[in-house]
Amino acid sequence: MKQHFTLARATALASERTWGGKSYSAATLESWYYRLRNQGFDALQRQPRKDKGARKALSPEACQALLEWRQEYPQLTIQVLVRQLLERGTLQAGTFSLPSVYRFLAAHHLDARSLKHNPPSPHSGPTKAFECALANQRWMTDMRFGPTLKLATGKVIQTRLFGLLDDCSRLVPHAQYYDSEKLGWFLDCFRQALARRGFPDKLYTDQGKIFTRYHLQIVCANLGVRLCHAQPYAAWSKGKQERWFRTLQMDFEARLVIDPVHRLEELNARLWRWIESEYHPRPHSALDGQTPAERFAQRAVNLRTADPQTDWEALFLSRAQRRVRLDATFSLEGQLWEVPVHLRGQLIQVRFDPFGWRRVEIWWEDRFVGLAHRCDNVLRIRQGWQHLDRLGPVVVLDEAQNLSATALEEVRLLTCDRRDTQPPFSLLLVGDEQLLPRLQMGINAPLLARLSFCLRLQPWTPAAELSGYVQARLQEVGIHADPFEAAALQLLLQAGNGLPRLLNHLAQRALEGAAAQNSRTITTAHVQQALELLPWVAQLAP
Repeated sequence: MKQHFTLARATALASERTWGGKSYSAATLESWYYRLRNQGFDALQRQPRKDKGARKALSPEACQALLEWRQEYPQLTIQVLVRQLLERGTLQAGTFSLPSVYRFLAAHHLDARSLKHNPPSPHSGPTKAFECALANQRWMTDMRFGPTLKLATGKVIQTRLFGLLDDCSRLVPHAQYYDSEKLGWFLDCFRQALARRGFPDKLYTDQGKIFTRYHLQIVCANLGVRLCHAQPYAAWSKGKQERWFRTLQMDFEARLVIDPVHRLEELNARLWRWIESEYHPRPHSALDGQTPAERFAQRAVNLRTADPQTDWEALFLSRAQRRVRLDATFSLEGQLWEVPVHLRGQLIQVRFDPFGWRRVEIWWEDRFVGLAHRCDNVLRIRQGWQHLDRLGPVVVLDEAQNLSATALEEVRLLTCDRRDTQPPFSLLLVGDEQLLPRLQMGINAPLLARLSFCLRLQPWTPAAELSGYVQARLQEVGIHADPFEAAALQLLLQAGNGLPRLLNHLAQRALEGAAAQNSRTITTAHVQQALELLPWVAQLAP
């Protein structure tokens, strides 16, 4: 313009140049020229959008619901949160975009990054520093990744460090490196800490998977230790533990660069030596110049210590309720276990070691029954056959007095087949009083010589024996009262001569006769009626 170019020519020439690395069109430059001449320099400043910050896609009700749900359920992802509000009808599909929800929550510091790194609002509860007054009132624990070891075999492992810290004295009851992150390793570290420093009143952990397991809850209940968990996204509540991890990392683990280790055992030996010889005797800035060892000794009041005879394995067993099957087995962690047969159908408590399965106890009605054993079906079959081989089959020949001499001789020949001095079967000859005279005949002498004993059942003569036999037979069918009169029992004894088979026939007919007359008592008339129906009984009685 100073060179007396027209406005059009000036803007055209200016558009061909770069201004701060950027190029602008002639129309843009012309609009800026008129804005500067008419409204001044302030008119060239970039003006914000008039609707900036306004939520056009999200209604006020939807915004309020998003804030309330996000504050109440911070563990839910934003996508899950949006799906829940869509199902409830608070949000309408197609009226908003997911990025608009992210921007809205980020503006209120409720996005994932803000929840993770920013402290909670003043309305979420007190977040002041705390410290226990006495030793072992609270232990803190956590896990962190340790140094990577290259073993002599060439295998590379990433170590994990489990450590426990006394809140009052900053003393370390125990810490140890392991090759994996498992509950079993933490329980091993916890057990060694208990044996060294006694029992804490509380155990303070985060919400990690291994620290919220049911097994750890059972262990703490057995030990009388209260298990406490930090709130989600509240890592500062375990600041003492995290600060000790930092001290360990900057001091002990930093030295491993100078003198590396190649075995896990050597790494733990150095760790324990550093804790006892350097960390515990060193003055701590948060303890007014005292060392952790001095503070622990000064504040160790009424410590609960373990008895030398403590069964640590029993205290660290997990528990589960199981119903025993009819085959005297139960299932635990996908494995069948055998129990005593008298527990079939019963509800039992199983106390077990879920890591090595070295100990599986069976408790029933708060009493220790015994140890369970793994169920091996193949072994059970083999044991069954061995039991049968040990017992051997039993051959029972009833009415043996009616066997011919030839049949008895064939039975004797079968007993001659011996294996390892054991007979192939056990022979039981059952008969009446004529059996023994038959066997004592000369032709049956070889068979009689192979029999081991002779047992003779004498007829019932006292009425008490007969009454007991009748009552036992009645109880088998659910009749607990004696329906026979004393005289009727005496008549049964005389008519059957005390023989069970004859007594059964007579009693059955007497019961049928009493039932036909709707009588609840069996009299001598009923027995006499039975004798008339069975006239041959008197002939069979000896």
